[in-house]
Amino acid sequence: MVISPTLVRDIDNCREAVVCIDSVWDRLVYDHRPYLDPFDESFSAKNTDDYRRRYACFKYAVAKVLRPRTIVEIGVGSGVSALAFLHARPTARYIGLDTGEWSARLGKPFLETVRAKLSALQFDFEILEGDSQLIDTMPECDLVHIDGNHSSEAVYHDLLSAWNSGAKWILCDDACDPAVGAGIFRALQVGLDRGSVDWAYFGDTWSGDILIRTDHQKESQ
Repeated sequence: MVISPTLVRDIDNCREAVVCIDSVWDRLVYDHRPYLDPFDESFSAKNTDDYRRRYACFKYAVAKVLRPRTIVEIGVGSGVSALAFLHARPTARYIGLDTGEWSARLGKPFLETVRAKLSALQFDFEILEGDSQLIDTMPECDLVHIDGNHSSEAVYHDLLSAWNSGAKWILCDDACDPAVGAGIFRALQVGLDRGSVDWAYFGDTWSGDILIRTDHQKESQ
């Protein structure tokens, strides 16, 4: 894949990010399926080329364009996003936070399996088991990916915590879900009291994604 000259420098706003992400995303051949956990309850859907392009390749493109040094993810699941992010940015540090609900409910060691895959690929990572609702600030990072509890209240809390981490970018998954969307915009309007926020919606992804450029790490500062 040929990377345009734009991608050798930091992107600082959503308008430019959308153009670059769409350009990279359209040409990607990244395939998550060799790493897909057969015990994932959505295995059939995730084993399709549609999911590869609209989910895994999108996450890869986001990391490739935004070039985060440290990524924090709320909701690790079976590790599809973690693997896409780190294949795009193999020198990045990844910190995942997950309640372990999948493992408890399905009786399979999902988080241990993700750890084994990331370790075999020699990525720099840490996966923590815990509830994001019990913390107010994420670890310091450049990109936070929110894909945990999809209730409006939980998303509201996670977005505020992500913002408080000082992250430059926040990516919210499942934005097609009205509860998720409500939590995102209530956090921006009420929790953060922001009259204007730089954000973009990607409607052609697997379940809708909202990318937010925070007030942190501005080039002019």
